[in-house]
Amino acid sequence: MNHLSIEIPETSLSSNDKLSQAILAAAALQLYQTGNLSSQRAARLSKLSHSQFLKQTGEIPDVPDSPPEQAERLKGSRYLARVLWALSEGEKNGLTPMSAAEIAKFITAHSNFHTQETNTARFFRDCRRKERYEEYWLTEEEGPRRRYKLSELGRKLLAESQSE
Repeated sequence: MNHLSIEIPETSLSSNDKLSQAILAAAALQLYQTGNLSSQRAARLSKLSHSQFLKQTGEIPDVPDSPPEQAERLKGSRYLARVLWALSEGEKNGLTPMSAAEIAKFITAHSNFHTQETNTARFFRDCRRKERYEEYWLTEEEGPRRRYKLSELGRKLLAESQSE
């Protein structure tokens, strides 16, 4: 059993939702600092992005490499270029595996592209249905949720595209 001592800001007492969120965030931070939670799980529990959580702890994640250009394509797909870039950069920052929603948020946060979570999920569904591009990532299933990380072929494709 873990014993926690948390401080709740006065502003969090104004509503049950704010109080619940403050308790979760404080508990997640302490559990992370004591080594009982990974930074990714603590961020999810806190309802923060991984980079926001790391900033809160004083740890700064690496700045991602430049995103693909607007018109850049891999294998004829702009989405493939952006998704593989996000998975590669996420991996460098310890964020993988990532869900389609997390990939979309990463792309939007670290590039000039506003990427809808639903469009990213649709991209992965279409790839499964049409049996294309799936060799460029590995899929982990957690119940109905799927999370993705870069495969060796995906790394190779990115490296080849960046050396051109």
